[in-house]
Amino acid sequence: MRLDAAQQVLLAIYEETQKENPHLWKAVTARTLGIDATKFKVAVDKLENEGFIYGSLIITGDCCPVPRMVIIDNVKLTPYGMECAERILYIIKDIPFQAITDDNAIRQPWLKQAIASINEVCSFQKYKTC
Repeated sequence: MRLDAAQQVLLAIYEETQKENPHLWKAVTARTLGIDATKFKVAVDKLENEGFIYGSLIITGDCCPVPRMVIIDNVKLTPYGMECAERILYIIKDIPFQAITDDNAIRQPWLKQAIASINEVCSFQKYKTC
């Protein structure tokens, strides 16, 4: 199953903040999550704007809606962001063993059901990039 960039960033922030000594600036980056840098910046901006996180520094410029830079050193999850991350983890954990293939993918129809459940739990709006 492939979560969208915002969901990946939200879960990474959640998992890192659960640690005793979280290092968001080191553990939650586009490179560590394996996503494009632009998608990462848009995801952080989206999470901040939709009330899942707060405390990020988002630097914009010109007329492009994609942030030039995001700094997440002081990011905190809002109660809604924390609830959403926990629900996503619960849905992923609840996928039955039979649904997992040998290459760690999820078989149909479980995949469609899991994605629909995750999208229902946390309504991320579509975000356009330039």
